[in-house]
Amino acid sequence: MPHNFLADDVIQPVEGADVYLMRWVLHDFSDACAIKILRTIVPALKKGSRVMIMDLIFPEPGTLPVWRERDLRQKDLQILTLFNAKERTLEEWKILFCTADPRLVLKEVFQPKGSTLIEHA
Repeated sequence: MPHNFLADDVIQPVEGADVYLMRWVLHDFSDACAIKILRTIVPALKKGSRVMIMDLIFPEPGTLPVWRERDLRQKDLQILTLFNAKERTLEEWKILFCTADPRLVLKEVFQPKGSTLIEHA
């Protein structure tokens, strides 16, 4: 179901779902916009609902081979230049969730080959 999650006075039109999934969405937005997006979902959550985010967790410097880190940092600069956004480290994701709503707590991180799934409720 399409909806504009950046419009003023908008809330998630589907209420009480078990899962709200966002795939490759938040990395294209600044922290302020990503927080606004997350806040549109919170009023629709029921007890036990989960927000699942499939996105990249930016690695800490020096934890990847040099060529891979260079590619990721180049992509991060492109996102910054094009969208005023960024890739986020695990700590930055935690801060983003908590800032959006203290009830949004990172519960688990899965990293299947080639992607990362962040789950929080």
